[in-house]
Amino acid sequence: MSLFALSAVTAAIRKVNQSVEGDPHWDKVVALLHFDGAIGSSDFEDESGFYHVITVEGTPTLEATSVFGQAGEFIVNEGLIFPDHPSLRMEDQDFTIEGFFQPASPGALSIVYMKGLNTSDGMLLSFSTSQIFMRNVDNETDLIKTVSLDSNTFYHVAFQRVGNLRQIWLDGQKVAEDSVIFNHSSIEPMTIGGYHPGVASGAYLFDGRIDEFRITKGVARYVSNFNVPTAPFSNQGVV
Repeated sequence: MSLFALSAVTAAIRKVNQSVEGDPHWDKVVALLHFDGAIGSSDFEDESGFYHVITVEGTPTLEATSVFGQAGEFIVNEGLIFPDHPSLRMEDQDFTIEGFFQPASPGALSIVYMKGLNTSDGMLLSFSTSQIFMRNVDNETDLIKTVSLDSNTFYHVAFQRVGNLRQIWLDGQKVAEDSVIFNHSSIEPMTIGGYHPGVASGAYLFDGRIDEFRITKGVARYVSNFNVPTAPFSNQGVV
């Protein structure tokens, strides 16, 4: 069996083995990427119920080094662009933006998600070997957690809003929290990976791999310490 055929079979088995119980918040999932497909390809798909059309910037690829199945590999100036959609505007609602991230090189600022760099209602998220942070562009307030992480390891990271609280969770532990009022309603495109419009080439951009990326709007999933997911995020609700 060829490597490409094996990748497809692995992805199919992975979907069959997803949690039978399903996701109790599936109706609130607005973006979901498993990063599965033929190794070496740039076939990135949103598997939420919105099926957002993704534009690829640069040549990010699907790679075998992952947590489940395959992962997306991004170097500086490679990323995924989602067109603006009301579902992707977090507004003043609770939300959870999460995934498994493997930073490839050290650095303080390494933007992995952005929606609205040049607007008063934007937000960006950064994850590197030395720092994790959330920024609200309107008042340039940062929630920062200093860390010392291994560049060869995947970490589960969740960025949350709970009321007026911003939270950062690392491998099931809440590591940072503050209180700030903001409305994330930017109509600019959403970008993930190592490319973000308006950010200088080669500066402050994510370099590494991402697996199982999910955005849940309308609920903060984590309220206490939890075990890191041991299966891919579900593609269905509770049945």
